[in-house]
Amino acid sequence: MRFVRSGSKRSVPTDIWVIFSKNRRPETAAARSAIRSLCRSRNWDFQERLSREMAVAPTGRKRNMISGSDASELYRRLHVARVGVIWFGPVFVCVDPTVQERYRERVLCSLETFVRYKSFCRYVSLENPTEWLADFEQWCHACECEGEHDPRCLPLHVFRASQGDLDLASERGLFARRYGAGSVRVDEERMEWRLLPRIFHGQGGTQIAGYDLRPGLHWDVRPLSGPTRIMTTTEVWLVYAHINVYPNANLRSKPRNSKKLFP
Repeated sequence: MRFVRSGSKRSVPTDIWVIFSKNRRPETAAARSAIRSLCRSRNWDFQERLSREMAVAPTGRKRNMISGSDASELYRRLHVARVGVIWFGPVFVCVDPTVQERYRERVLCSLETFVRYKSFCRYVSLENPTEWLADFEQWCHACECEGEHDPRCLPLHVFRASQGDLDLASERGLFARRYGAGSVRVDEERMEWRLLPRIFHGQGGTQIAGYDLRPGLHWDVRPLSGPTRIMTTTEVWLVYAHINVYPNANLRSKPRNSKKLFP
């Protein structure tokens, strides 16, 4: 269901991020140029990032992947801009930066899964690289988040969960029954995620698919079964007591509460 934006008058920038394979740089040049020109005509910010073919299994199986740092930069941008993410072929993200390269297959997610619910995303053909325009402009004028208790606010590569199509109210209901609803949830790693509005602090205002969140919104995350690892595409922490997790996957903690293991 699409929700009309209401109550929010804050202007946010518009970005288009194009992800393309290093091996297909010449092949995708014309399509990327067309998208770049489109963005320039609308005063949209245009970003390009490379994916690289990398071995992800001992068998030698390869996948096109973007770097953890590029994935992190993109994910943070989704929370301060209306972003369209475009790609020309399958792209993957590694959600555990400590795993050795050739064993990464078990900790990969598709780029589409990674950015879903917080951006517009689309595979496009080289023959018609701007066919997404009308759908993107429609998405930019809609709101696809119901509020801070909507599970689509969560950084779902950090919150460990099985998930269906959370755009469906029925699937959000199943998610709530399995992991909790409202201000308290527990993920598959037995980490409790609690919203405590009275102590929101830190980052400025962010948005989720057109819905403005309160400044500083974050979850206080604590392990229920002893010290537990929590990770993003660039960091790994061991949580003893608690850690602050923001919708954009930024992690903050004091040494007495958590220890950074990587980098």
